[in-house]
Amino acid sequence: MEHPPSASNDEYHNFLAYDNLPGILIPQKVYMDPTLRQKPEPKDVRTFATFYRHETRGATLSAGPRATLGVSLAEALAFDPVVMKQARDIPDLALASLEDRTLKFILEWPGCTPYLSAYTRYGRERCVWSAARIAYEVARAVRCFYDKFEKHISRCSPTDDWTPNRIPFDKLYLLELRQSNDEYHSFLSYDNLPGILIPQSVYLGTNQEPKDVRTFATFYRHQTLGATISAEPGATLGVSLAEALAFDSDVMKQARHSRDPALAHLHDLTIKFILAWPGCIYYVPRYTGRCAWTAARISYEVARAVHGFYEAYEQHVSVNIPTDDWGPEQVPFNKLYLLELRQISERVFQPVLYYDAHQ
Repeated sequence: MEHPPSASNDEYHNFLAYDNLPGILIPQKVYMDPTLRQKPEPKDVRTFATFYRHETRGATLSAGPRATLGVSLAEALAFDPVVMKQARDIPDLALASLEDRTLKFILEWPGCTPYLSAYTRYGRERCVWSAARIAYEVARAVRCFYDKFEKHISRCSPTDDWTPNRIPFDKLYLLELRQSNDEYHSFLSYDNLPGILIPQSVYLGTNQEPKDVRTFATFYRHQTLGATISAEPGATLGVSLAEALAFDSDVMKQARHSRDPALAHLHDLTIKFILAWPGCIYYVPRYTGRCAWTAARISYEVARAVHGFYEAYEQHVSVNIPTDDWGPEQVPFNKLYLLELRQISERVFQPVLYYDAHQ
């Protein structure tokens, strides 16, 4: 069973999702990037990935067979290129958003000023990140911090219990990465999602930061209403776009009589849905017509927009980014589901989709 992700709601990270952790967590404050125009809050920093040691791949992000929670930094630092290349040949789609990006890692070690590593060299030239490669780069950053430990000690905080002498490097393990203000949507609050999330960059309005784009509604299939935005009896997470496109007027009219108050402010507004499909430029369809909005009607209009994108797919492929794994042939429309809407402005939304390969 996967460990659920943790969020940070206080000055310090919390990790209440872990039962029977085989060690002591290093208490760290939540690092707040001072360069952001809008001051972030601790709750904005959430789990990006949880790490497991794997017998053959070195590290993985899923708790499957031959995987155990936590990756030894000493072992990760000793990963050879063969292991990391092997892991690269089995890419994790959860890391797709990091492709061709350099990363840096920040430590808030107890009693020390923040330690900011340099950006990695890896990631500059068409690189694919794997769990093993990330674990290796984290281990390098922590090793460097240990080498420079004395330079980062704060005079205001005692560090007697947290020195390298008391906590040797070879007994440290990587458990999670926390991430804030990334340009890609994060969807790690869903456990046991029955499919693969389509990684999309965040579409931003004027003067917006990625963290400003938040969940507007989560969608559930409903046996009688077609779709709903609440997890109630008769509802299951995710609405099939193929089914939504086939909703008849009777279903949407019936849903209209059971309107959700959360959608009341959309009444009589025209809205539109923007896609940032992997490897493509933004797809921005026209605004919809005006109506009394229901979850079923929104699902139908999202399905229309995505179907329109699929029909115009080749026109939106970027020549700079390969899309081999995300073409309509690999991700057929009838296996796509609407999970969420993220709100960009009053009338502009970005749908969160997942692909159910087993459907």
